[in-house]
Amino acid sequence: MNIILGCNHLHELGGSEQHLFALAEEFTNQNHNVYVLLGNFTLKGKMSNQLKEKLEIEVDVMPSNTFIDAVFLSHKSTVNRFLKEVYTKKDLQFNDKNIYQICHGIFSDLESPHPCSLLNYVAISEEVERNVRDKISNSQKVYKIFNPINTNYFYSIGSNKKIKNVYSLSQNDDFNLQIKDICSFLGFNFKKNNKHTNPVHDIRDNLKNADLVFSLGRGCYEAMAMGKNVIIADSRGYMSNSLMDGLVNSDNFKSFIKNNCSGRYSKTKITTTNIIKEIDKYSIDNCKSNRQIIIDNLDTKKIISQFLNLIK
Repeated sequence: MNIILGCNHLHELGGSEQHLFALAEEFTNQNHNVYVLLGNFTLKGKMSNQLKEKLEIEVDVMPSNTFIDAVFLSHKSTVNRFLKEVYTKKDLQFNDKNIYQICHGIFSDLESPHPCSLLNYVAISEEVERNVRDKISNSQKVYKIFNPINTNYFYSIGSNKKIKNVYSLSQNDDFNLQIKDICSFLGFNFKKNNKHTNPVHDIRDNLKNADLVFSLGRGCYEAMAMGKNVIIADSRGYMSNSLMDGLVNSDNFKSFIKNNCSGRYSKTKITTTNIIKEIDKYSIDNCKSNRQIIIDNLDTKKIISQFLNLIK
């Protein structure tokens, strides 16, 4: 099949960019033709380069004289550009039943559902699904499909029985400093990667050496896939309060994922005392069960099959 994927930006290595890459990689592995459209054509960079180098996909190069079987576009801006510049191309034909916007969040206007009646929607969590349903017409549909994680790429590796190394994927320098101070007090080694200030192309090297990881959303799932203990916590500018869910395990994951492991399920206030309380819950037994959770619920092949089931 011929499939168009889209994202507002591909100049960084954040959640929505990694989401698109995971879809593109698995669709390609299953011998589908994948084309990628940018919502903002100026925002090429780290991820668009990876698409070209690893998957031989040139961003913003659309086919000619082709029938497009399905379209999955993240962000309202990408839908805008698709409707104006791609959907109107006379040499392309589309199955109008298979045009979807993927919604990743509830705060940014980019994540709001585009009002075009042509669209149906994919939401990456129960929270996002509710938000989308509140804003669309009754004739439109929204399907919940979780984040895809390549569990072969994010392979399982052991951790220490007791914490030695802590790794943070927080996007907030003040929060990283707070974690660093706690680690210093407790005698742990600390490393961080803020995607805005010191991004890395392959975080596996840092994840594999970590025992405990601080992250939200996709970073949480990737660390779990590698069999790591994870504390769901960060301080993001789009949230009025800094919130945490705490240490994830097999007992609470199904609750936390309802809000995309964002801290907005438990809504626990981030304090030094609360962070240390969650660190004290560290258990080597979580390593195997955390990986199995991701294999069972978020493995890329399972997620792609759900996307393929949407194509009529």
